[in-house]
Amino acid sequence: MNKLGLFPAAMLIVLVTAKEIVAVSSLLTRQQVTVVHDRYASYPRWGYRTASVPRSATVIHYQRVSYRYVNGIVYRPVGRTFVVVPPPAGLLVPTLPVGFVNIMIGGTPFYYHYGTYYVKPVGQQGYKVVPPPVGARVDSLPQGYGKISLDGKTYYVLNGVYYQARVNEKGEVEYEVVGSNVNSL
Repeated sequence: MNKLGLFPAAMLIVLVTAKEIVAVSSLLTRQQVTVVHDRYASYPRWGYRTASVPRSATVIHYQRVSYRYVNGIVYRPVGRTFVVVPPPAGLLVPTLPVGFVNIMIGGTPFYYHYGTYYVKPVGQQGYKVVPPPVGARVDSLPQGYGKISLDGKTYYVLNGVYYQARVNEKGEVEYEVVGSNVNSL
């Protein structure tokens, strides 16, 4: 167990089905997948498969894959179809999506949209996808996040990123990055 009272992700057993996420552990309770916020309700959900992408999509070659990018949505070719995927860390996109949110963490500006964090690399054009910075707070999460309880605390999780609901100074609920599989809870 780490300083947050969470077990490393390697110790958690999580079963994912189309309708629910079931966490199997004596410390976890079974919860249905929860839509945290509907801001992104009109966006295609990660995992959505389509025969074509919008004509306005930009082709981005990264790690031997020709991704398609349009307004924050990334499509990965799979056979003769495309699947909506979270952008991989390191992907350089030409523009930030409409509706992005500015976040400052430790003096570094980050940009957030649809579960993805970006930074502006020095000396490069475009914006680079980066792992979620611990401490970042956002007002909404896209569809598909799971909800788990661990040691009496509720966490929202997707792709190994754990968020915890917090109330800001205005009395509004925000979701704070508290850890991930990548940077070990």
